[in-house]
Amino acid sequence: MKTLILMRHAKAKQLSDDLTDRHRSLQLCGLQDAKKSGRIFAKLKVDIDELITSPANRAVETACAIKHEMGKWIQSWSVEERIYSSDVKTLLQVIQQVDQKKKSVMLIGHNPELDALAEYFLAKPFHFKTGASLLLKFDVKTWDELANAKPVEVSLPAEKLA
Repeated sequence: MKTLILMRHAKAKQLSDDLTDRHRSLQLCGLQDAKKSGRIFAKLKVDIDELITSPANRAVETACAIKHEMGKWIQSWSVEERIYSSDVKTLLQVIQQVDQKKKSVMLIGHNPELDALAEYFLAKPFHFKTGASLLLKFDVKTWDELANAKPVEVSLPAEKLA
């Protein structure tokens, strides 16, 4: 069994003349929402073997807030350049290259790429609001098999505690 958590970065500052898209930081409400998500994952005892984030500031800040709130529930984390301005094929490659011993991965990225990846797995439209996450469980032994698998369980972690 492999668990994949897809999460869109939290609410970021608007694009401006002195701020490139890649360098946008989280708004205060975005930081608070990211921390809240981390607390939800911790309460649900979601064990994350590997957190992989886009290098964009807003994604890294989201990852740091999640990591801070979850503590021991995240084993390791890394920044992956290919997640920023990507496509489904590239995101699948990132996932397939995860160490096969790891059972759970959280991917923090952007739209429209995350919407497209969720739609790929769910075979129906899906939209991530900022800071939203989707937990997918697959009955597979390796990350390589994910590209051809359909999830056996789908949940929205924030709704589990609502």
